[in-house]
Parts: sequence; structure tokens; C-alpha cells
Amino acid sequence: MLFRSGCIGPEANLIPVTIGRLAELCTMDAVLQLTEFQAQVTRFAALANRWTQSTARWIKMGWKILHLPGGGVLRPPYLPAPTEDLRQFADGLAKLGVAEIDGLFKAQRAKANS
Repeated sequence: MLFRSGCIGPEANLIPVTIGRLAELCTMDAVLQLTEFQAQVTRFAALANRWTQSTARWIKMGWKILHLPGGGVLRPPYLPAPTEDLRQFADGLAKLGVAEIDGLFKAQRAKANS
């Protein structure tokens, strides 16, 4: 949720630059840009909501998929995500059209090819 003085929501754990830009645009007269960033966040949230029974799970899944710090093991009472869930989330992230995520995947491919 976006407010005048900040943002509350778990999405910033995986797309902090996008969320930050969205907050900046809220203070400016940039409706078209604001609309595009809001659409990116909405698409991301819709994907993540498939795993809303545990926000901690999809955050950890995302950190692991995107090779971000903190992508380790979930602590009890949470259970690790099944491999199929990781694959579905990774596939979904790759199709979102969120520049921040696309950049992380691009960096992973470059590192793998070097």
C-alpha cells in the first residue's frame, strides 16, 4: 500500500528500486510514468499472491531465484518451497516485464556465460 509518507508492503523485499521509483513518482506530476510503475508492481503482486499463504516463502523464493542475499533456508514453522513452485515463480518473474527483475536475470546470464 502506498501512502503520502511511505510504502507498506512486502514487494519492496524483491523490487526495492521499482517501489522506490513508484514512491518518487507519487510526489511528482508524472502520471504516465506513475501508471507504468504501478502496473509493474501490480503484475508482480499478482504473481506473488499465488503464494500468499506465506509471504516469507515467496520472498525467500524470490531471493533464491534472483540470487539475492537472504535466499537461504526458511526457519520453522515454514516449509521450503517445492522445486515446482520455484520453477513457476522463476518463469513468472521472467515474464513480468519489470526492468529491475529483467536486469537481475540478465546479470545472471552474463555471469553464467563468463
